[in-house]
Amino acid sequence: MKNNKKDPLELVLYFSIFGLLSGLLVAVYFYKSTFSGEISSASADWSALGSFFGGVFAPVVSFVTLVAIIVTIRLQKSF
Repeated sequence: MKNNKKDPLELVLYFSIFGLLSGLLVAVYFYKSTFSGEISSASADWSALGSFFGGVFAPVVSFVTLVAIIVTIRLQKSF
């Protein structure tokens, strides 16, 4: 018989993915509201934007990946 109970780490994974997507939308909103949605032609501005997104989202993506790997390992152990 199959166990339909959710793993707590699976719920953490879902909430983390939701948080990542929400954070991305909030960051894009603040960028558009701060800079009036205009696209810059200066490479320094693009560099700063890339550093911002990399610094903010790289740790979050790493955390989501770690939780996904742990969930995968637990699923493989259960079979």
